Amino acid sequence: MKRRQWDSKTKAQIVLEGLSGKPVSEVCNQYQISQNQYYQWRDEPPMACRNIFSHDSRPNLQTIDSLKSTVNADRESTAKSGYCGKKAGQ
Repeated sequence: MKRRQWDSKTKAQIVLEGLSGKPVSEVCNQYQISQNQYYQWRDEPPMACRNIFSHDSRPNLQTIDSLKSTVNADRESTAKSGYCGKKAGQ
């Protein structure tokens, strides 16, 4: 028997039906999936989001400091040149 492929929109619809209060067993019977499959789909988004809070996702402070230095240097250079952001004749 060939395995079915479910697109992400259909998976989300199935999971939302179960989360909206409809018994999971009924949802699974309706779509002919196992409850284990339902719970795996339900848990996919939180597992994918866990990396948001990982150490590697923090901004690189050296890069931020470098950008701040560049902006400050540009401001100083602009101030020394007398440019004030107005077009000629204003």
